[in-house]
Parts: sequence; structure tokens; C-alpha cells
Amino acid sequence: MPGGSPRLLSRLLLARSKLRGGCSGAWCEACLRAMTAAPARLTVSSWVNALAALVRLRHAPGRAFQAVLFSSTASRLDDVSPEVLTNLAWSLARLQLQPSYLWWRSLVSATAGIDKAFSHGQLASLIHSVALWAEPGGIHLRDVQRLVDLLLVQVERQLALMQPGELTTILWSLGSLSFGGKYVPERQVQDALLDAIQGQLPRLNPGQLASLCWGLAKLQHRLPEGFAEALLLEVQAQVQGFSNAGLANVTWALARLGLQPGVAFRHPLWEELHARCGSVSLQDLSTLLWALTRLSLQPPPDLLRELTQQSLTLLREAHSRLHTQDFTPSCHREGAELAEALAALVAALGQLHASPDAAWLEEVDGLSLLLLPRAGLPQLLCIVKGMQQLRQQPPAQAWQACCLREVRLRCRCSGVELDCASLAQLLAEVGVVGLADGVAAAEQSFSDEENALNGYCAVEFQSGCR
Repeated sequence: MPGGSPRLLSRLLLARSKLRGGCSGAWCEACLRAMTAAPARLTVSSWVNALAALVRLRHAPGRAFQAVLFSSTASRLDDVSPEVLTNLAWSLARLQLQPSYLWWRSLVSATAGIDKAFSHGQLASLIHSVALWAEPGGIHLRDVQRLVDLLLVQVERQLALMQPGELTTILWSLGSLSFGGKYVPERQVQDALLDAIQGQLPRLNPGQLASLCWGLAKLQHRLPEGFAEALLLEVQAQVQGFSNAGLANVTWALARLGLQPGVAFRHPLWEELHARCGSVSLQDLSTLLWALTRLSLQPPPDLLRELTQQSLTLLREAHSRLHTQDFTPSCHREGAELAEALAALVAALGQLHASPDAAWLEEVDGLSLLLLPRAGLPQLLCIVKGMQQLRQQPPAQAWQACCLREVRLRCRCSGVELDCASLAQLLAEVGVVGLADGVAAAEQSFSDEENALNGYCAVEFQSGCR
């Protein structure tokens, strides 16, 4: 059992977290309990030490610790230095701890009132933390917008001093906030940031370049004259340096931005995909293939066969995980992400004229039956239409019925009531065919569930109604 003053314990916890092997969960929890028992004896820096240790240990603190943390620090944020405030935000964002409304107001007030201005590195870190914080939702958007506004005022004053990595971090963060509808930066701010980064494009490393491309694709802001050409040159020169995720994000971003890469990108890309095929994740593979279809890039036949076979391995792994896990909230999110990846993968392989074997089709049938209730309407239609392009034979009636039932539920969620026969006919008119044999089974399934729930047939996960 750890002993000593709470401040000493916070430093000890941070030191232990840096050692190989860290510390046990029980020892960590004992430290946290001792700290929360005497919060008045802790400084904000002590809390920052403890949070940094929790990030290193990947240990999620309980609600009691969080409640004491936020109540103890809310009234003291005005007195801390920019460095401590930046480190506090960094740790909270990575732990995804959601503070109270009053704490957020205190953070905004402290940011506006600190006499000593933030350094350009601290500004980039703070904006990045806000973007990570805001990603899952649940935070107070009005205060987030005010906080980012305050930080961007200081960013504009220090643009000439900012390093390339700091600029790309800010643009990535603004892209994330903008795409999620949580914050839309003013046009002149985006123009100033793009002007500042344009001259530094040759100084970007592959990770920074991937972050920049991703942020620009999310922002969808008009690029300055000559920017697109310079960006493409850098991307083509650094294809081999990107991580798997970076390569997927860059290719996706080029498709979103409407930038068509030349042969200098295409040939190295095929070589990299050949070399990395066995290590790419399902999400990265589906993103890459989706982007290739939008860029009208057709992989060589042997590479397409390799990628299709790798997708079978990844789909089997995902299927196994879903069967062995209970559907906790985190697993619900994983299911939605898998449904999105499956939809992109199936749609892309269909458009690329892949020829998957019977084992691949059987695996997708089984996995999609699990994932269809967690898919949105666009993903549902992508899966159905993509499988239509990839199959030689009509799907089983049970699969057809499941698809029709889920599409009907999404339509009902949007206020449109259709029976399954009308829905199958409507889908056929827009090119989604091969579901007519499942109408009777879908109607029966829908009717049985409505009777069981007294006339109400609900979508399993509300996130699917999008």
C-alpha cells in the first residue's frame, strides 16, 4: 500500500509509470484513493502528474476520482501557467474524461485570462487536445467554440514562428472539429494557415504530410494557387515513408480533394501495397480501396487478388472478435466501425471488378448478418449493391430478408413507411436488385417483432439512423 503525502504520491505514480512494467492496477488505484482523500493538499500540477501517469499506464480512472479532480481544480485554473494548463488538457483529452459544464467554463476563462501568452507549441497542443476531446461528443460545444476562437487569435499572431508540425497539427484538429460540426473556422483563418504551410511543404515528414492531407480533406477549403500541385509533388515523393494508416489517409484525402495523382504516385503505391499487404488493417484496406475507385485507379490483377485474399483474413478475424465479445458500449462502436469498413470494402471491390472466391462470399454473408443492424442506410445499400456486383448467384433468402428488414427500419426511422414488397421494387428501380425472394420472410420477421413489442419495431442502435 503506498504511503506519504498526496503530492509525493502523484510524483511517485508518474515515476513508476515511466519504468518498464509500470505498476499494478491495484497499486495505481490505491494511489488515486489516497490522493482523492485529501484533495486540498494537491496542486493542479499534482493532478497533472497523476493524469500523465494514467495516460502512460492506459488506466481509466473511476468516477469518484474524476469528480474530485474536476471539483478540486475548477476554481484554480486561473492561477496555473500555460504549460500546466496545456499538459492538463493533453492528459484529459487522451483519457477521454468529460468534465462538468462549470469546469469547461473555468478552462475558457483561464485561457482568456492568462497573462503570459501560450507558446506556439502549446497552442498547437491545446487545439489538438480540444479536437480529441470533442471527437466522441458529450462536451459543451458553445464553450469549445469560444475556446478555439481564443486560441486561434493567438495562433494568428504567431504564424511566422510556427514549425511545420505545429501547423499541420492545427489544420488536422480544425478539420476534425469542422467535419464533426463542432467548430467551423473563419475563412481568413484557414487562408492564413494555408499560406503559412504552403512554403513549408518540403519540410514536412510523412506523418505530418498525412495529417495535413487528412485535415484539408475534412475542411474542404479552397486551396491557394499552386498549393495542390506542390502538395501532390510532396505526396508522390514520400509514398514509401507513410505508415499504413498514413498511406490510406493520404489516398483517401486526394480522392476527397479531387486531386488526381500521376504515374509517379501510382507505381510506387502498387509496390507499397504489394509489400504491405499482409500487415494492413481492415479499416485501412477498405479506405484505400474506396479511394482507388474515386481516383479511377485500377490495381494490377495480381495485386487486386492479394488484397481481396487479405481482406478475407481480416474479415475472419473481425467475425471471430464479434462472436467472442459481449456487446458492451465500446463493442457497439466497434460494430458500427466494422459495418462502415465492410460497406466500403464490398462497394470498392465490386467497382474494381474483383473476383472473390466462394469462401470470401460466405464469410461476408455471415459477418454482414451480424453487422447490418449496426449499419446506417448508406452502408446498407453499399453492402447490398456491392455484393450484387460480386456474386454469381442470388443471395440466400435469409440474407435478402435481413437486408430488406434493416432498410425498412431505417426508412421508418426517417418517417417513411414502406412494406417490404414496395421497398424491394423501389430498390430495384435504383439498381439494387436481387432482394425480391426475401420479401415474405422479411415481412414475417417485421410483423413478429411488431407484435412482440406492441406495434413498435425499433432500430437496434440509433446510430444506424443516419
